[in-house]
Amino acid sequence: MFLRPLEMLSNVLRVASKRTIHQSAALLKVEDRKAMLASLPGKDEGTIGERAVDIDSLITKKERIFPDANTPTTLFNGIPFNEIPICNIRVSPNNTIITICDAKGTPQFIRSCGIEGFKNTRKGTNIAAQATAISICSVGGSKR
Repeated sequence: MFLRPLEMLSNVLRVASKRTIHQSAALLKVEDRKAMLASLPGKDEGTIGERAVDIDSLITKKERIFPDANTPTTLFNGIPFNEIPICNIRVSPNNTIITICDAKGTPQFIRSCGIEGFKNTRKGTNIAAQATAISICSVGGSKR
């Protein structure tokens, strides 16, 4: 009679111990993460070709790259080098400011991402900088 309750208790403990020992939660967590990462789209690398520029193909006369004593008087499209306007580009993580100055350094045109209509954190994007560059090119070209 005393053996029967012990038998019942051992059966209960055996069943309870089988229920508490499991390994599925830890394993499924890793598998679920792998499945989630596999289903995510790839990292956006920006505009196609934005980061790939072959500088050497843009330079046609490689022997005339470095300045010499005659550079200030050399003509570029009919303008002496020492009279060519200067473009200053100030870039920070938050904004891009482009200034066109004459040969003496007096500012002629100033454009920034904020002037173009980009506000707050959007001023720091590459699209805002491109829009600013396009804007100053159109303004600078029309006022010549």
